[in-house]
Amino acid sequence: MSNQLVLKSDVRCGFVLPGSSREEVLDLAPRIEAAGFNSIWVGDHISFHAPITESLTLLSFAAAITERVRLATSVYLLPLRHPVTSAKVIASLDMLSGGRVVLGVGGAGSGAKTALRTTAATSTSAQSRSSRSRLKRVAP
Repeated sequence: MSNQLVLKSDVRCGFVLPGSSREEVLDLAPRIEAAGFNSIWVGDHISFHAPITESLTLLSFAAAITERVRLATSVYLLPLRHPVTSAKVIASLDMLSGGRVVLGVGGAGSGAKTALRTTAATSTSAQSRSSRSRLKRVAP
C-alpha cells in the first residue's frame, strides 16, 4: 500500500477570501490566482458578530483584479434580499467577470431571522408591513 496521495488532474481547490480590508483583497486575490487555485469563495451575512464585506461587492472587486479564478458565494442568503435585484446584480457580475460566477444559495439562519425582524419592525413601507405580516407567520 502506497502512502502517497494521488489526485486526479481534474481536482479543483478554492480559497476563502476574508475581505477584511481593501489592502488585504488587493494583495490576496491575485496571489490566490497565481498560486493555481481554481476559485475564490466568500461568505455572506447581513448581520454578523464581526464586520463582514457584502459578498457580491467583494466578488466584484476580486473580479476586477483577477482573470481566471471562479468567483463563488458560500452561501448567498437569497431569502434576505429581493430576488429581482439579486438576479440583476449576479447576472451583471457574471457578465463582467467573463462567466466566472458560481452561486451557492442558502436559507437564512437564526441570526438572519433576527435581522429580518429588526428590518421589518423599523420600516413603515407597505412592502415591509406585508413582509412583517408574513414573517410573523414564519418566525414568531
